[in-house]
Amino acid sequence: SRDVMEAMLKVPGDHRPELAKRRRVTVMFSDINHFSTACEKLEPEEVAGRLNHYFSEMTNILFDHQGTIIRFIGDEFMVLFGAPRKTDKNEELAVLAAVRMVERLKELRKEDPQGERGFYEVRIGIHVGDMILTSIGNEVRSDYNCIGDSANLAARVLSHTKPLDATVLVSEDVKNAVGQHPLLRFEDRGLHSVKGRAREVRLFEAFLEPGG
Repeated sequence: SRDVMEAMLKVPGDHRPELAKRRRVTVMFSDINHFSTACEKLEPEEVAGRLNHYFSEMTNILFDHQGTIIRFIGDEFMVLFGAPRKTDKNEELAVLAAVRMVERLKELRKEDPQGERGFYEVRIGIHVGDMILTSIGNEVRSDYNCIGDSANLAARVLSHTKPLDATVLVSEDVKNAVGQHPLLRFEDRGLHSVKGRAREVRLFEAFLEPGG
């Protein structure tokens, strides 16, 4: 993204792996619900067209909330809030972006009631924590990335959306940071086991309040 490019050009040394520094950032993982099932019924050209439409709409919202898109993998994407551009509202921006993505998809679905032009069901997981921000790769090819257990946990949060039939799930750390926001509402979805962690993690489903 432009933010990553400008940060790397401004201070190249900050992005060398051996000089990477920790920073508290918020990570979002998202994918399309029932994507594989839909692909079985569609031609590759139609899938590509729908994906481009979906990503175009979603990236507009993410950029409006200062999100940095790290990668697209099929129907999934990974986004950072608070890197490379620092902000003291990482969690707030991430959750507002997520719930507004959901609302935008609802609006688009009304314009396409038969579901013939796009994908309208999304699942999102969000967590915040200290991570290493660095370039991964070599002089031929490298990617800007975040490394750390907190990034892994964000992906685990996403994995719980389907069994819980939830759309936007956030960790307790995220909820504690923005739980009093007037535009957001949270529902406690309980404690859950997470692969790679000894302790269970409490998850919350996030919703946009009317008028938000």
